[in-house]
Amino acid sequence: MGSTANNDRFKALSAKINKELLEVQKELAEIEKTRTIDIKIVDEVLALTQNIVKSYKCADIDTKRAYLRFFFQKFWVKNKKITGIEYQPVIETLNQANLGIISSEWLPGLDSNQ
Repeated sequence: MGSTANNDRFKALSAKINKELLEVQKELAEIEKTRTIDIKIVDEVLALTQNIVKSYKCADIDTKRAYLRFFFQKFWVKNKKITGIEYQPVIETLNQANLGIISSEWLPGLDSNQ
């Protein structure tokens, strides 16, 4: 009888340990997934800071939209030409302090007050 009780206890303990191990493996997989995403984001940011034009040209449409949203809040377009822009608040503040990374020369015909 003692052998059966030990065997049953071992099976129950083994099942519990296997369940806990599976949970740890799921957590590790989630951490690895997050780490992979973080590394991809860091790579994209580094590429963007090193050559914004090349990064933008090589990006897919969703990434291009994200880049534009980073700098700009709104665009006004007339006859397929940008007629006005509204920067994101942080970019506007940097521009007003002459610390901006966007030049009015990039958009001919527009000054920094638009």
